[in-house]
Amino acid sequence: DPVDTVDHGEPSASAPAPQDLGTLLASAGGPDADASAVGALLESWTLDASPPLPSLAELEPGLREWGLRVARIDGAGLAAIGVLNHPAARRLEAPDGGTRWAVLRRLENEQATLVGLGETEAIQVSVRELEARFTGQALVPWRDFVRTPPVRRDGHAGRSVLWLQQRLAELGFYGDTPSGRYDGPTRSAVRAFQSSRGLAPDGEVGPRTKMVLYDALGAYAFPRLREA
Repeated sequence: DPVDTVDHGEPSASAPAPQDLGTLLASAGGPDADASAVGALLESWTLDASPPLPSLAELEPGLREWGLRVARIDGAGLAAIGVLNHPAARRLEAPDGGTRWAVLRRLENEQATLVGLGETEAIQVSVRELEARFTGQALVPWRDFVRTPPVRRDGHAGRSVLWLQQRLAELGFYGDTPSGRYDGPTRSAVRAFQSSRGLAPDGEVGPRTKMVLYDALGAYAFPRLREA
């Protein structure tokens, strides 16, 4: 389920001045660059890998130990990551033509907080510059709290659909009696929810829609880019 646009809000007068992202990327290369991004991503979930995970290639199997999944995103913009509201490792273009990974930890108005970019602490950069240097590739860890299978086709039935209908009713998108069967009214409710949260309304409940649904319900604890 791809993602559309999202509003970043008005600039905050109290926000610190953003740093130059190009300069930071130019000095953040080296063999430990991936390890820094991995460490920052784990820290955002208050996880401590021992021994440390040395590369992003080992991120997905490593996170399974904590019950986390990883959504791999390609060809997306910054807005797509903002809609998911989860910390994400993002691949950025450096001035030398290479790429570096950095973790988007917070979004606030027109500024973004990055961590795991070399040896630097958390840094503030402008959303506009971050968007310009984003390659469209991101890794987003998330927890499937209810562990229901994806719901993608009409006629699908079971506990996962019943849970979905109950949650959509709780959020005001589903008005029928929950039946446990994925039908036309359920798909319409999913599409309405997706549209309300900036997702493309395809009616399919895959990882991205589930992430946003968990966020909307407010009953699940996970690190967020923006707090409600």
